[in-house]
Amino acid sequence: MSISLRRPARLSLLSLAVAAACPSFAQTSSSASLDPVVVTATRTPQRLSQTVAEVRVIEREAIERPGPGGVADLLRRDAGLELSRNGGPAASTSLFLRGADSRHTVVLLDGVRIDSQATGGASWQGLPLASIERIEILSGPASALYGSDAIGGVVQLFTRQGEAGLHGDALVAAGNLGQRKAEASLRGGSPALRYSLSAAHERADGFNASTDPTGFAWSPDRDGWQRRSAHARLSADLNDAHRLDASITAARTASQFDGWDPAADDRDTQRQGSAQVQWRAQWAPSLRTEAQLGDSRDRYAIPNFGYDTDTRVRQASLLAFWTPLNGHQVQGVLERRNDRLTNADVGTDGQSARHLSSLGLGWTHTTAAHTLQLNLRQDRDSEYGSVGTGLLGGSLVLPEGWRLAGSLGTGFRAPTVYQLASAYGVRTLRPERSRNAELALRWAGEAGRASITVYRNAVKDLIGFGAAGPCASPYGCYENVSRALLRGISLKAEGTVTQGLSWQGSLDRSDPVNAATGKRLARRAAQQARLGLNWTPNEAWTWGAHVVASGERYDDAGNAQRLGGYAQLDLDARWQWTKGWALEAQVANAGNRHYALARGYAVMPRSLLLGLRATW
Repeated sequence: MSISLRRPARLSLLSLAVAAACPSFAQTSSSASLDPVVVTATRTPQRLSQTVAEVRVIEREAIERPGPGGVADLLRRDAGLELSRNGGPAASTSLFLRGADSRHTVVLLDGVRIDSQATGGASWQGLPLASIERIEILSGPASALYGSDAIGGVVQLFTRQGEAGLHGDALVAAGNLGQRKAEASLRGGSPALRYSLSAAHERADGFNASTDPTGFAWSPDRDGWQRRSAHARLSADLNDAHRLDASITAARTASQFDGWDPAADDRDTQRQGSAQVQWRAQWAPSLRTEAQLGDSRDRYAIPNFGYDTDTRVRQASLLAFWTPLNGHQVQGVLERRNDRLTNADVGTDGQSARHLSSLGLGWTHTTAAHTLQLNLRQDRDSEYGSVGTGLLGGSLVLPEGWRLAGSLGTGFRAPTVYQLASAYGVRTLRPERSRNAELALRWAGEAGRASITVYRNAVKDLIGFGAAGPCASPYGCYENVSRALLRGISLKAEGTVTQGLSWQGSLDRSDPVNAATGKRLARRAAQQARLGLNWTPNEAWTWGAHVVASGERYDDAGNAQRLGGYAQLDLDARWQWTKGWALEAQVANAGNRHYALARGYAVMPRSLLLGLRATW
């Protein structure tokens, strides 16, 4: 594979490779930050050091620092995740995890699946960031745990929880490009009954997002955007063994773009919402259950085009965890999911639905020397029948803080309701399927941690747009036409240089290709690098710098339209001049780099955001 990078990106790759290969220069790091508890790897709490899968964690402190943008802008700083976007922060956005399509990543918000049955996958631009407390990212197929869509991995978002007493924070900020931003959060209650409330509003006059003057209705004007979100959560401990938790989240995103009229912008809107109720019960020292009801909605509309599509996902799940012997845990999962799509192209009445029923079994064995994991799952779809998936993996502790981990796993993605029931749909479409193998070597100690992971994920029966014939449309029909091969190696490390100065970096070398043609998959680079520095010289000041570098990509499947490599630098600073009050500054794209994540669209130019934050 040939690689082309601009000079800044080459330098970033070199520095990351040296830093990640030499984690021993770091001095100190807290054990809590090195070994947090995660739930995404097995759907039950587990120490990060004991997971078989590759899992990363983003905490609230990092969530507050990306400046303009949303969840996708934060995740692009993480290893193996690549961003594609048609314009500003609120424009249509895709994230590729380990080179897999955006629709091949499960997105969960407080355990509720976020999905669009029109386009497939989550609408990343609409996910609210202000209400998020923590993000966990699992790389690699996980359909044996989560069912459909988990070919590339899982991104799980946890909203802010209540806590005893009264706590809150608020932020007001403004910047260039006409940016205005306001956020507020309130958390409180008693030890037995806790609540969390939050709301956020963001808007900007924007910039000219279109760079193609020959494009349809091109206009050299500003394309603005706005985001609004609200969230509420209530947790109640009925007694020592039973807990109820309920949450609701709503978000609205709007973005301007050049549409029908060159003299005026058109606008699209994205509305997302989710709600869930969960009951956790400890029936005996060795037996506990989790029952959850969830409901999510994703509605996208372009009023001037007369386009409106609405997805509703309802789900119910029951998980049981049995620990018959020390170190052994048996897991059972029952799930039911109903998908409904309202779209003018679907059915005789503009609405169509389907349902999936799932049964899963799992076993983990954890000791001081090793971890073993086995998961099996059967998903039955009302349209195409049953799909079975599995995961087998393990990790072995080696001397001097090293651990060897490996796994074999399968995944699948069910055809969307639109691909099945629209005028272009075919009821006989098969699910997209994958087989993955990976091997990882990890190190962790007081100095920091580092890992190197090699993976190979073969995906078959990819659904694409083909010739007319089996569907009602004379223009073409969906069909299972493609195969993809996702191979790569990922190097990650983090640590502390001196007291108060920490760093994290990654280097990804990948080969995401169409297995039939050998061409690289559209908008995916062969190599990426990231480097982040965080410096806290004293209690008053915090400084941060993050570099994201990417090699060249292609905007089309035939690899004829090249998108050049780039390196973007983001900076942030916080000054807490007195208790409870702080001034914040974020500079995105500090070098004012001009590059494209999608052909014909510009990225945000240099953006400065100044804010005042109050906490109590």
